[in-house]
Amino acid sequence: MNEKRLREEIKHLRRSLEVRAQLDEAAQRGQEAAGGAAAELGRLGESGTEPGTEESVLAHLRLWATFTCAHYGLEVDNLTVSFCDGRALCLLLHHYYPDLLPRDLIQWDTTQNIPAQEVDPDVSADDSFYEMTYSDTSNRQVYAERLANDKANFTLFIDKVCVCVCVCVFAYVFVNLSMQVITAY
Repeated sequence: MNEKRLREEIKHLRRSLEVRAQLDEAAQRGQEAAGGAAAELGRLGESGTEPGTEESVLAHLRLWATFTCAHYGLEVDNLTVSFCDGRALCLLLHHYYPDLLPRDLIQWDTTQNIPAQEVDPDVSADDSFYEMTYSDTSNRQVYAERLANDKANFTLFIDKVCVCVCVCVFAYVFVNLSMQVITAY
């Protein structure tokens, strides 16, 4: 990963987010949520973190994802939970290839944005986490629907990425084969 290029892209994303936030409510929410990331970006440069280290590269990858997804109002706090419902992955692909993955195909109601519920402290330790957090039956339906949306986002992302990767591999192989055939004549 070219960390210098990544830092340049983050600067570009910050500038484009400022413009987009003036035009779009979701981007405005994203810009507000990314405020801490902007401060962190400044601290990264001052902290003495050695460029090129795993820590530095991972921090810049997270900031890149944060500022990219902020354009669409999605908050990215880390490289784990923030990606677990597929929206962030889909938005990263959409941002750079909007024709490949249109935004309206992304499922927005996912398990990551179910309103929090109170956990019943009387639930036995033998019960599942699901039972502790989603005890009422109407919410089971909501959870099941949103879990299906999580899966749909991952399926969408994988389908689109697989097509791109296959086309790239085929192009590489077939163009090289064609060049060999042309050279042989």
